[in-house]
Amino acid sequence: MEGTLQLLKDIVNHAPLPIGVYIGSQLKIELANLAMVKTWGKGGQVIGKVYLEVLSRTFVQVFLRFPL
Repeated sequence: MEGTLQLLKDIVNHAPLPIGVYIGSQLKIELANLAMVKTWGKGGQVIGKVYLEVLSRTFVQVFLRFPL
């Protein structure tokens, strides 16, 4: 199991495209590569935070207009 988790982390961290791994119904950020962190523009302190907390206020307001 640990080998599989490390492989997932390696794949995500070396991917050139933004990738985030979220858990639970609140979408807690479990893993995010550098490209994703740059896309959010929030620095590297996003791991463990809830996805909607990381997004900009404007994006959240637009995003929440549409039902999931």
